[in-house]
Amino acid sequence: IVAFNMLNIASTYCTGFDVEREMTYVEGVAKLEYLPKGGLPVLRNEKELAGEPQLIPNILPPELNANTSLIDISSNWQNSMASYFDSSSCKGDHPIEKPCVFSWVGGLEKKFDKIPHLESRMKNVVTTNDGWVSSADKGKLGFEATKGGAIVEIKIGLDKLNVQTLNFMVMTSYGDKWKDSRVRVDAFVDRHGKGPTLDPTKSLDIEGSHDRHTSETYNHKLDLGSDQALPKDILRVRITLVGGSTFKFMGMAFCDH
Repeated sequence: IVAFNMLNIASTYCTGFDVEREMTYVEGVAKLEYLPKGGLPVLRNEKELAGEPQLIPNILPPELNANTSLIDISSNWQNSMASYFDSSSCKGDHPIEKPCVFSWVGGLEKKFDKIPHLESRMKNVVTTNDGWVSSADKGKLGFEATKGGAIVEIKIGLDKLNVQTLNFMVMTSYGDKWKDSRVRVDAFVDRHGKGPTLDPTKSLDIEGSHDRHTSETYNHKLDLGSDQALPKDILRVRITLVGGSTFKFMGMAFCDH
């Protein structure tokens, strides 16, 4: 936040000047020279720095999660260009399948910012619910546990898509209300033609509190690995509040990647 504000101040200050430059040519190459006019300072030295600022990558920046750091976010953003796939080279008339069999993010989708919107989305997949409600405290739409031991179970029959990852956007907050807040996510993959599995295929514990005096949303991913759910399988997700008295999801996405 401090770094952003400092950059914002500098940008605002500098844009107030009509910076004067002089075009010179060095070995036939045009170059703009800085001129200290209009109140701008004289440079301490004219030594040129090696390299130049890199262009902003033409892809989304790295996701904001608990491991995101100002120290390496720029280099990670630039490095991600190496694995970027240019979809503009794809042509065809075949419709593109949605990559997620179930998803929602409060306030992000058009006309999805009210409690009834989320309740409608959840009721299509929830089979058991004891202590979880849709809420919108301070305008933040989410799915919230209201008591210790709250449990909710989601069941999705797969048609055409695999499910590789379960992604959860989680509000992480502070204070007595959020003390020791933690859930356990158990994913069960019931294979086509077989009965329900008793043991979780994969599990994940997610903390809902931290020491910083701010509420932040982080993404947590449960990767099913080689046990991904396949078409015709049934995916069951059980979420249990195992610590504290509340927890809040700001979004969910069960996807094929």
